[in-house]
Amino acid sequence: MIKKNKRVLIISSYPITNARHGGQKRAKAIFQLYKSIFLHVKYVGIFHKDSYKDFSNDDILITNPATIETINNNSHISDLVSGEAINTDLDLRHKVAQVLLEFNPQIIHIEQIYPYIGLKPLLKELQLSPKIILGSQNVEYKMKENIYKTLEIKPEVSKELVKKVEILEKQFTKDADLVICVNKLDAEAHKRMGAKKYVIAANAIEKISPSERATKHWKEYKKKNNIKNIATFVGSAHPPNWVGFLDMIGDDMSFVPPGTKIFIVGGVSQYFASTFKENKAFLGKVELVDGPTDDDLAGLIAESDIMLLPITTTTGSNLKTAEAIISGKKIVASEYAFVGYENQKNLPNIYIAETKNEFRSTVVETIKKDNILLSKKQLDLALQLQWEYSLLPLKKEIKKLARTDIKRNLKR
Repeated sequence: MIKKNKRVLIISSYPITNARHGGQKRAKAIFQLYKSIFLHVKYVGIFHKDSYKDFSNDDILITNPATIETINNNSHISDLVSGEAINTDLDLRHKVAQVLLEFNPQIIHIEQIYPYIGLKPLLKELQLSPKIILGSQNVEYKMKENIYKTLEIKPEVSKELVKKVEILEKQFTKDADLVICVNKLDAEAHKRMGAKKYVIAANAIEKISPSERATKHWKEYKKKNNIKNIATFVGSAHPPNWVGFLDMIGDDMSFVPPGTKIFIVGGVSQYFASTFKENKAFLGKVELVDGPTDDDLAGLIAESDIMLLPITTTTGSNLKTAEAIISGKKIVASEYAFVGYENQKNLPNIYIAETKNEFRSTVVETIKKDNILLSKKQLDLALQLQWEYSLLPLKKEIKKLARTDIKRNLKR
């Protein structure tokens, strides 16, 4: 039996109120899982006050002008700066210390590696020794290396930053009592880094059925704009998302058949709106939809013919893959889109392309194809990509951890 009255604190770099991007949605699902096990669970997001408009009273905003200026002037390292600020920004440090002392958690789950920069020395000073869980969404140092290349950061600067992230990630992995990974490849990487214990909890989604209003809106939109077929790409304002699109689809939209539009949805649309604002040929074949509600997104997906997954990152996994599979729509995807979703890769309506030319031609061919109805067994396999199923391995490991002695000595 586990003691349900144990106190669990989740610390992250973002809030989960009105969760929009994949990181928020995963963190929210994990928060709900802890609440199903323990009576006392608190989620604290620590972030730049201008980064998110929706947050809870438990979240802590970075308000120090000097810290904010550093973040604004160095957006590519904002997560590192925010993590360090937990210990170096006196105002922020006081607020976090107050939460730690008043809540006195026996388990701290840290989502992604960056808050650990400031939390580790702070916990030591406060003489608190909770169990520590690392919620990993990627092999961070590898992902950062790719992002810095995309942002064209100078090689000498990039190399130093990547090394800093790698050292942090390896230390946190060794210190953690449990590392949560999103796929087998990431788990193997963390094992090589020295993880004492790890568990794989794949990314998933909360299945949402669109309202009648949302479905009607997109039906009318298609009719009004003479759109026969919709191919939808969903992504947050995260560099790998637009890089994947340009690598696998490109900026030449001449291949898109008449009557078909590519909908670029979510924060990633901001990049295309800015970069291609003068490119009428590109904008004539796409629709940019920034910040739809969950209901509007569900309605758009319901009216889409194809879901596009032009993913080229090699670590982590993407919630949009789970979203596309559960939608039951035809999918055109890169091989990397199914990292973490290998069991669902051979379901009907999924078409894999390895090159840009192949991806583009597959989109054209797939538009003409009928949607294959899934058998009950196939549908059940697709529906496994919901949080209630994907987090079951994590639930088991958390219960095991909660049964063990809570005492722990942080490494110096």
